[in-house]
Amino acid sequence: GIVFRDLKPENVVMDLDGNALLTDFGISKEGVADHSSANTFCGSPMYLAPEMLSRSGHGFPLDWYSVGALLFELLTGLPPYYTNDKKQLFHNILRGNLIIPEYISPQARDLIQRLLCKDPNQRLGSGVRGDKEIMEHPFFASIDWGKLYRKEIPAPFKPKIDLQTGNAPPDTSNFPNTFTEQEITEIEKGMAPPPQPAGNNSSRVKDEKRLFKDFDFTPEVKLDKEAALYEAQLLLHQNSAKHLKAPPLVESDEYSI
Repeated sequence: GIVFRDLKPENVVMDLDGNALLTDFGISKEGVADHSSANTFCGSPMYLAPEMLSRSGHGFPLDWYSVGALLFELLTGLPPYYTNDKKQLFHNILRGNLIIPEYISPQARDLIQRLLCKDPNQRLGSGVRGDKEIMEHPFFASIDWGKLYRKEIPAPFKPKIDLQTGNAPPDTSNFPNTFTEQEITEIEKGMAPPPQPAGNNSSRVKDEKRLFKDFDFTPEVKLDKEAALYEAQLLLHQNSAKHLKAPPLVESDEYSI
């Protein structure tokens, strides 16, 4: 089977009829046979599952966690355990209590809690019945999965698109002005930057980093370093706490760690 490993709002797109499609399979894993046969540390920090952070191996339950994280964000506006502090984020994902707003319906609350279960073996969808466990959840009681698969259910939102011909600019009316009104630099147009003298590539490196400064995907190597640093700090804290009775690593009104 295939594990997607990077499910998030940016990787869900619409076709002309409003049907949801997945895009960007760059870090997907083929040939996964169980819950822990994949080991590569990758993904987007906000949506990493606990087993990815703990490096205990991962499989299909990883994607079900991501479905829960996506559902949480669609209903609340933010990913679960949200914080701009990446070290705190990793700590919350591994050990934090999930806080679900009171306005979330009981069915949605139960589904989210079971999808975001920290133990992948207890997570909804990880049992012998697989995805049927999720499809039969009360939250989806009104869904005819056969019709949905055949695209026979009208999409709740169908984008209005002006199909351009010739040299007309593409229709960007479905994108926020925040993005479409940004100035496009020569580098972003695909034009090569001017040659840099040997040993003086700092400005070019800065330009390349600037292009991706708002992307939440983090390279595997960088994630490895950040998670390793966090684990080392946590281990140091735990060892110190045994001898010095140090205070908790994280204290927060929002999360109970």
